[in-house]
Formats: sequence, C-alpha cells, structure tokens
Amino acid sequence: MQISELCTETISQFELNQVPEELEALKKEMASSTEPYIKKTLHLSSEREVILTYWKPNQGSHIHNHGESHGKVLVVEGEILERHFKFDGSNMELLDSNTFPEKTCLDITPVNFHSMTSGDNPTTTLHIYKPKIEHMCVYNETTKKLEHVEGGKAARCEHE
Repeated sequence: MQISELCTETISQFELNQVPEELEALKKEMASSTEPYIKKTLHLSSEREVILTYWKPNQGSHIHNHGESHGKVLVVEGEILERHFKFDGSNMELLDSNTFPEKTCLDITPVNFHSMTSGDNPTTTLHIYKPKIEHMCVYNETTKKLEHVEGGKAARCEHE
C-alpha cells in the first residue's frame, strides 16, 4: 500500500473517528501544560504509528527527521508552517517553507529534516508513519549537533 493510500485509508477509517474525543482530552491537558504541544498515540504497531498532536498558537518543534519512516501529517484544524532543511555536518540550511491550511496533508520522507510551527490559533495535526518511528535525529541549535531520540518521542533536544 502506498503512503498516500495509507493516509487516506487511516484518516477515513478509525483514527479520525477518535479525534473529537481525544482532542478534548488533549485540550484539557494543554490548559495546565507548559509544553508547546502535546501528543497522544492513537495506534501503534510495527507497521504503523498514528499520533494526534495539539499545538498552542505560534509554537513549534525543533528541526528533526523521522528516521526510516515515511508518513503524512493531516492538519485537522488550524495551520502549520513546515520548513525543510539540509544538514551539512554542523549547520542546517533552510531549503524552503510552506504553510499548510486545515484539511491538507504534509509528506514526511526519511531524508527530510524539517520543523513544524503552528499558526496564530491552536492547531491539531494527525500524524501517520509507516513503519512506526524507531528513532529520530533532532538538531540542537545550541551545540549544532544531531541528537538521537528513540521512538517517536517529541522532537525536542535533551540538552537544550
């Protein structure tokens, strides 16, 4: 199955049906959180991983990749600014940036380094990865080095 078909099938079948209930729980959790975004895993198997993320306004992730995983990110509500980068061994070079409005999908490939930032309003995204994320590299802007993160943990640096 192609990843575009996986995105469509996953969103149209069971995970999107879980979004309203899970989103309300995330919104309540976010009210007392100091984090820029919070995540809830909706499905996890060796073949795929589905994550619902709720973002505070104008908050973003660190620059990161998704290891060997491909994926799609559906903007359920709000908007996301995605920036793509190229790593030269010590610095990240910005390649491009695109804003994705509600009901659009971003493509995630293993070679991508990217960051995501929510717009002026709270934003909800649904992430689908195949296979599940085993590891990620997160760019630490202070040390100018990549940090390896196990699994699909938040794209944040441990030592920043």
